[in-house]
Amino acid sequence: MAAKGSHDCWLVDHDVDLKKALAELKGKLERNTRLAVDCEGVSLSRKGELTVIVVATEEKAYIFDVVKLGRAVFTEGLGEILEDKSCEKLTFDCRQDSDALWHQFNVKLTGVLDLQLLEILYRRENAEPTSRSSTKYIRRSQRTKEVEKIYGFKRCLETYVQDEEMVKIKEEGMKVFKKDDDAREVWKERPLSERLVQYCVVDAMGVFKLFEKFKGVESREKLRLRVASERYLDLYRCQAERLYDGYETNNFLPLDIIPEKGTLNFPLPDTECTRCHRNFPREEFSFTQLKNGEQKCRVCKEVKRLDDVAENRYNNWMRNQEEDYSKAQSVTDDCWLVDHEVDLKKALAELKGKLERNNRLAVDCEGVSLSRKGELTVIVVATEEKAYIFDVLKLGRAVFTEGLGEILEDKSREKLTFDCREDSDALWHQFGVKLAGVLDLQLLEILYRRKRKAGRFGSGWDTSPGQRTSALENVNGFRRCIQDYLGDPDLIRKKDKGVLAIKRDQEVWKKRPLSDDLLQYAAVDAVSMFPLYNKLQSGAMNEEEQVRLRVASERYLDFQRNKSVRTHDKYERNAYLPLHIIPAKGSLDFSQLTSDTACTRCKRNFPHDEFTAKQLREGEQKCRVCIKMENERRY
Repeated sequence: MAAKGSHDCWLVDHDVDLKKALAELKGKLERNTRLAVDCEGVSLSRKGELTVIVVATEEKAYIFDVVKLGRAVFTEGLGEILEDKSCEKLTFDCRQDSDALWHQFNVKLTGVLDLQLLEILYRRENAEPTSRSSTKYIRRSQRTKEVEKIYGFKRCLETYVQDEEMVKIKEEGMKVFKKDDDAREVWKERPLSERLVQYCVVDAMGVFKLFEKFKGVESREKLRLRVASERYLDLYRCQAERLYDGYETNNFLPLDIIPEKGTLNFPLPDTECTRCHRNFPREEFSFTQLKNGEQKCRVCKEVKRLDDVAENRYNNWMRNQEEDYSKAQSVTDDCWLVDHEVDLKKALAELKGKLERNNRLAVDCEGVSLSRKGELTVIVVATEEKAYIFDVLKLGRAVFTEGLGEILEDKSREKLTFDCREDSDALWHQFGVKLAGVLDLQLLEILYRRKRKAGRFGSGWDTSPGQRTSALENVNGFRRCIQDYLGDPDLIRKKDKGVLAIKRDQEVWKKRPLSDDLLQYAAVDAVSMFPLYNKLQSGAMNEEEQVRLRVASERYLDFQRNKSVRTHDKYERNAYLPLHIIPAKGSLDFSQLTSDTACTRCKRNFPHDEFTAKQLREGEQKCRVCIKMENERRY
């Protein structure tokens, strides 16, 4: 299909078109051997998923849908083009693309001129005279001014190309990614939206315009640029293991990528940086670093410095927020990290003893991509006095088989949770533990909000379900609830410090030992549920509401775990309360509803009148939540 827009493009997403597109592309290469190449995907790298590859000539962009066509995209001929050194390819920061192509499809991208590096050369040539040559005889470790920032593609378009239409399309695409935590999953959703198709075209076609701007420098520096681009290609893909941390991926040009002027070689690397784990000449490090075995290259030193500055600013801000706060010891200080087998039975015995006096617990799970497909690494179970943080990564299934599983499955023991859906899914599919007896505070907060704002939805509740879009409700996150209902700056500070650690490293819950910030974060998530429950239930809970909450919580528990297949997309995971979770007033179940028609997006079954007559006629049933999500992402 040809997509709309000012540039000619072909979205290749059917087998019948693949050979035609590749034949057309090869025909163009007989007249011009220069291409632009760009990859898109979810967490693009060897561990992520490459879903789209764009290959363009100056006249036309070919967008190959790897999700739909699979390895055939490469085996039918594109792989051969990408591996052909004689075919010149323009890229912009080829590192993740190269890593993904090699480790996912065994395609070794080569013959590259990387424009992110060319922009550095252009900047050097057009900057004020610098002291690079005058510092030649200063020890490398002291030449900190040689650490250079790399620019992103959008900034280069704005600075050098100045094409307003291209910049606008780029910005519209970026809005999709920044919308929420799961937004990058849009690269797996099909059909690709027009917004994403145009974003792909700009990323490829914009490279030619940028190259034209830098052409003079390229002609003078072509050999150095080729050598540098080959090193850029290898930077990630040749690593035996990736770190995915701030020392590996940051906004600075890695050292020893572009050869010094007048040479195509690099000094002998014989000493490893302890942060990025790349090898450098010994003089890259100070004598003190070498003596202490704490070598940090100049880029890693700058990354560490900026991290420290950001953390200091954050801590100073938090201290200012707490100036008038009481210094009384927080209950979250009383917690037990259970990470040795010898402590496991003791902790469970102590916990069971407390349950004889008070049958209510708080439960929260943490992990990496928490769900059946991720990894549950920590479970926190708390009474009002104490939090027990069980390290599942170190103790394994014994955490549950020694007694905790029995507690979690016991319906008579009341458990407070906050959005139990992913916790329930992970516990069941990873450990065979069926969490039960839950009161979910995310749902309780909805009931509390409804009671405080009675009549908020007006007549929207009385019209046909297919038209009641006004009745959709946002679910609030835990931090917002702590802030709105508890207003405790100490709890918020601990929560925020944990969030910061998780944002810096998505796999931090697998790192051991667990940091103090994460332990406090885990304890806060569990212990804070008790005062939050007291606040919300006092304003929302009569006996009938209590029963409605129990019914709703059971449905929330089953929401993800009972699915035979998860999609992990925006229709399944979003910021809206799923339909038919909380029973209507005066009812305690959904037996009066005949759920016989599936939504084509979220795959849940609903009564026939959830959908419009037109949707049913065309076989395109979309529930109100899915319509809302589709409209939010529409171009």
